[in-house]
Amino acid sequence: MIDEKKIKDHHKRGFKALFSIFTDDKKLLKSFQFWIAIAISVSSISFISILDVNTFKVLIQLTNTIIGVVPNILGFNLGAYVIITSLSSDKIINELSENTDSDYTTFQQLSSVFAWSILIQSITLIVAFLFSFVISFELDFRYSNSINLVALSVLLPFSIYSILLIYRVVMNVFAISQVIHFFTIIFKLENKKDDNDYQG
Repeated sequence: MIDEKKIKDHHKRGFKALFSIFTDDKKLLKSFQFWIAIAISVSSISFISILDVNTFKVLIQLTNTIIGVVPNILGFNLGAYVIITSLSSDKIINELSENTDSDYTTFQQLSSVFAWSILIQSITLIVAFLFSFVISFELDFRYSNSINLVALSVLLPFSIYSILLIYRVVMNVFAISQVIHFFTIIFKLENKKDDNDYQG
């Protein structure tokens, strides 16, 4: 018997659903991209604090780099996702939608990687744009250095994580292409067998 409630629960929309699928089986905590981004950010912020580096200049450089680089990464992710899904036939999507040991299907898990990457990179770009806008005022007051450090503490891990997610997306594209190729071969063999049976 089909459990309609369970199906509906596993096909909700929004951030909560995406986060649930992407972090299924604690994938986020097991992700080396996440921990590398945290480690580099903590080390960099500590380095900047100890050496009394000009935080304003660092923040300007970081926001400019993000605004220049992240849109290209976003374009790659969106393009890859559209191309991969458009190349998948209904039969392949049906196979990917079969139940697995997880609460979510393979198709949901693979799609969540693209969606998560696009979301993180979009947030990074928006935050960088807002910081860039505030920076343009060139405000200078007593606690400006501390505020710059806080801004860097927010923006740096997001920016590093966004870049490191490229690896995850590339591996995801490769995994999907392998799956598409696998089922394409299987369907060809099945069709060939059916033709031979018909001729026999």
